[in-house]
Amino acid sequence: MEDYKYQIDYGILQKFAEEALKNKLRNGKHIETLGIISGKRDNANIFVSTRLTIPKQQGTVSTVSDEGNFEEVYVFLSHYDNNFLNQES
Repeated sequence: MEDYKYQIDYGILQKFAEEALKNKLRNGKHIETLGIISGKRDNANIFVSTRLTIPKQQGTVSTVSDEGNFEEVYVFLSHYDNNFLNQES
């Protein structure tokens, strides 16, 4: 079994936190938030995050699910994304 290492861009974590903190009920309780982090493995076999997608979703205080159409409401590209796009052949 292979061990994987992950490098998650701070900007992605920060943006997810910003979006998640907006999801509240009228009584102030938090609603769960779904975010999908994607990226690419680099030459050192480290998975480097380059993108945060926050899909359309339905959430409660204890559950969250996407609405099944994967239409992106928000996409955040990290500063790593351009480097990976330029390396792809």
